[in-house]
Amino acid sequence: MRKGLALWSAMLFLAATAAAQDASGGAGSSAPAPGSSFSLFAPASAAAARSSRSGPFERYSWQLGFGYSFVRFNQAFTGNSVSLNGINTSIAHYFNDWMAIEGEAAPTFGSTGGVGSKFLFYGAGVRIADRSGGRIEPWAHAILGGARFFPRAASGTDSVAYEVGGGADWRATQQFSFRVQGDWVGTHLFNTTQNNLKIAAGFVFNF
Repeated sequence: MRKGLALWSAMLFLAATAAAQDASGGAGSSAPAPGSSFSLFAPASAAAARSSRSGPFERYSWQLGFGYSFVRFNQAFTGNSVSLNGINTSIAHYFNDWMAIEGEAAPTFGSTGGVGSKFLFYGAGVRIADRSGGRIEPWAHAILGGARFFPRAASGTDSVAYEVGGGADWRATQQFSFRVQGDWVGTHLFNTTQNNLKIAAGFVFNF
């Protein structure tokens, strides 16, 4: 849990620092050389070069995602794991060609000992993507938020939670993409730590 929170903090600090460098260097930057390349982890000083590279697809500022979500919830308090199925929703706003602020909510449903159960993760964080205008757009993100487990008969059914992972979008049209992603979700429910696997697939509307 602590490692995940530390990673989220480091990613947020890196994004904020890079954004500040982009803003300070934008006014005095010269026109980038033709053929400049872009890397997912390129330094902020290359922002102008990234902006000059254009592919066949428009880089919209907003992305709205919706799809199916599978969570393998690790019930450390019982020693068992349970498979949960549900939906994954997200919205992201890009401030430049590679960094966005993202919000996500993922309710999933299953059964524990014959009793219906629900698991909800929600939060906000930072996404970093390779948005060169090509058909495939890989990305990574770190989200900090909360988790809630139902039924709520026992104490400790709410906790701080984090999600770290990534995925890729495949552009079918200018405004419609398909998405696959995989994440590690850390929670601390029922006074124990859980490390949960989440896999999601769906579509994205770019606007």
